[in-house]
Amino acid sequence: MEITQLEVLDNAVVDMSTINAGNIYLYYATGRMIIGDDVKMTLRTAGTGGEAFGANIYIQNGRIDIGNRSELHLNARANSPAISMYASGAHFEMSEDSKVVIRADGRTTSLNGWGYNIIYMGAGSTMLIGNKSSVEIDAVNQGTTTSGVIHVAGAATFIVAKEGVLDIKSDGTNPSHSLMTFLSSASTFTFADAQRINLEKTRAVTGNAANSSLISISGSGGLLDVDIQAAKQWRHGNLTEEPDFSWSPIFNLKVNFASTLSSISNVSSISQEIVDHFRANFTTRAQRILFEYIPDVEVHLEPLTEDPALEGSRIIKGKATPYSVIRFDGDPAIPAPQLQSPSFDDNSLFHLQADANGDFSLTLAEGDRFTKHNTVTAYAFLNGKFDTAETVVQEIATMNPRDPIAPDIEVNPENKPDIPEHLGFISIDFISQYSFGDVSISADTKQYKALPQRLSSADGSVTEERPNYVQISDRRAQFTGWELNATLSAAGFRNDRGEELRGARIILENAVMLTNAANSAIPPTYSESMILDPGVPALIAEADANEGSGTWIQRYGDMGTMGDSVKLEVPIGSNPRNMTYQATIEWELSFVPSTE
Repeated sequence: MEITQLEVLDNAVVDMSTINAGNIYLYYATGRMIIGDDVKMTLRTAGTGGEAFGANIYIQNGRIDIGNRSELHLNARANSPAISMYASGAHFEMSEDSKVVIRADGRTTSLNGWGYNIIYMGAGSTMLIGNKSSVEIDAVNQGTTTSGVIHVAGAATFIVAKEGVLDIKSDGTNPSHSLMTFLSSASTFTFADAQRINLEKTRAVTGNAANSSLISISGSGGLLDVDIQAAKQWRHGNLTEEPDFSWSPIFNLKVNFASTLSSISNVSSISQEIVDHFRANFTTRAQRILFEYIPDVEVHLEPLTEDPALEGSRIIKGKATPYSVIRFDGDPAIPAPQLQSPSFDDNSLFHLQADANGDFSLTLAEGDRFTKHNTVTAYAFLNGKFDTAETVVQEIATMNPRDPIAPDIEVNPENKPDIPEHLGFISIDFISQYSFGDVSISADTKQYKALPQRLSSADGSVTEERPNYVQISDRRAQFTGWELNATLSAAGFRNDRGEELRGARIILENAVMLTNAANSAIPPTYSESMILDPGVPALIAEADANEGSGTWIQRYGDMGTMGDSVKLEVPIGSNPRNMTYQATIEWELSFVPSTE
């Protein structure tokens, strides 16, 4: 196919084969081939000549872009390219998690050029292996060829992105057979955080093996640029899986070349011993070199608070990569770090090291607490990698009463109870105080209805009636559940003389639990009716772990039944006097603190 523009749509399956030609010839200067996402594409060539110079893909001009998760399988003809980027500015780019698999079988020529190497890159061309993408080349039956697997004819760029893979295997035995050859001193081979860079000769080199190199770059300006990898190296003749040398971590590696002779201009690690050993032994004149991925460092912080009732007010807890060292800052209560960095050339100090499970904990000095609104930052470091996490110290805010009919609206109830401010992140925000008004004395059992809860506007000019209610808020980071109980004091209802209204009790009916519209938490459980007898606790509502978070209102009745839902029952024989009787209801909100 000789093309200017070709688009392979997402999810396509393409299988192309030729009898005596290449497959795709990207011809004109504006040429572009786009392979979409999740494409499966196979190209096979055969014969000894024909169009596209026998290559699976020949880029005279233009670029090829491969989409996410796509696979391109290239079966190259003997002595012909799988990919040939002839022109200056030719571009081959792979998106995330895509794959190119090349199999090249049989090689009799020792020529290098746009019509011979398995991958050929002209001056000014670029190959980018994207994040988590891979290029795998299996060169078999290569014999004694000196033709390189990848041949870069001029200043070009070859990049492997984060978690990318370049895997080149060749069974060629000629000592002059390199896996990657760069003819220009301005060429660079760059990768950092690659998942795997494997350059491997699968058979022993015959002849002068000492000068046989996996990489060859002409001129002292040629550069192998590597950062944050583990490295392994096999001596010539070692065909086992056990390397002769192993180093981890290696970062800031700069290797210059004079043809096959490499020289290290810079390398860093966490100890001088690793640096010295690497400098003394690393070379690309080897049977195999392998660079592997070092896992990313992660750190997470649990929430912090100024609430002295919660351990998050004095303890920093979290999870991080096992054995990473961690430093904290952002609040004056945090003590000075004392732990030395694991990297020998780093003068930074750290507070602690995460354990084998990644857990860590730092307790402030006795009496110290975090201050609200401060941003506490954790910095975790291991093997040349780092991560940060931050959390803002939460303040203890007073939750204002809300409308028991429309809980999204804050209101100003009359006759507010005496509730201390700043109760913490789990609190009783408001409780109606029941008033039964002036009522007549009865010799029989009698139920007296509580007056509705009154709401006032800010200036007191408007008054509305609402059902009596209680409001609870749970704003903790870990919702361990809670329980709300109410107890009519054992002393019961008494007058100014201390005389008891014997047997009097309160009846709560038509109970409803509701919350604001934005709260999607599982509601607490409760009963629609409850009785408060003197000295006997009554369960008002109960939330299990991971339930009842946010603000909840239990109201008694609605706009139609609010006058019939809270009652004082005075039994026969109570002998009431023509006096004022009062009683106290004790409301208790209990919860289990988080132990995590």
